[in-house]
Amino acid sequence: VDMSGLTKLREEWKKSKETGGKAPSFLVGICRATVQALSEFPKLNAVVQDESHIIRRDINLGVAVETEKGLLVPVIRKANEKSVLGLSRSLDELALKARTGKVTADELSGGSFTVSNPGLKGNLFGGAIINQPNVGILRMGEINKRVVVVEADGQDHMVIHPVMYMALSYDHRIVDGVAANSFLWRVTELLEKADFEV
Repeated sequence: VDMSGLTKLREEWKKSKETGGKAPSFLVGICRATVQALSEFPKLNAVVQDESHIIRRDINLGVAVETEKGLLVPVIRKANEKSVLGLSRSLDELALKARTGKVTADELSGGSFTVSNPGLKGNLFGGAIINQPNVGILRMGEINKRVVVVEADGQDHMVIHPVMYMALSYDHRIVDGVAANSFLWRVTELLEKADFEV
């Protein structure tokens, strides 16, 4: 994913009076794109129970958080009803609770899809194991500057842009490759367009 659009948008967010000069993180932008794509591909916003699967109406987004005691996945409830700032505040609050040992069992349950990130000591890309009973997890890699080719005025040009790899793991019993690839393509498109209001 070419992250240059989201990089520019974060600079605009910093200037917004609503943010108080602190732009929501790249992770928040990725969560926002994921939530929008899940609303368009609801089969990925599901859980498996016994011999059946349930497509959730609400998007309860689990986000992996690194703590001293290991990885925890607190859940942003009704993420589909939150703005970028709402997602940012919820994520900050839940991450702080997770890192200080104050997160509750209720805040760690009920997720319908998960986003995982490489943390401060990241890597270029990696696969993630599905957080069952969810049917999918989106794993982002670290953002690095790379040479990419862009077209301008009918000519190809090599430029340096921030780029990120993503990987989607999904339960093939519920989600087929067409739906999974379409979902991943849509997340990429939303991130590259970077048209999110704060």
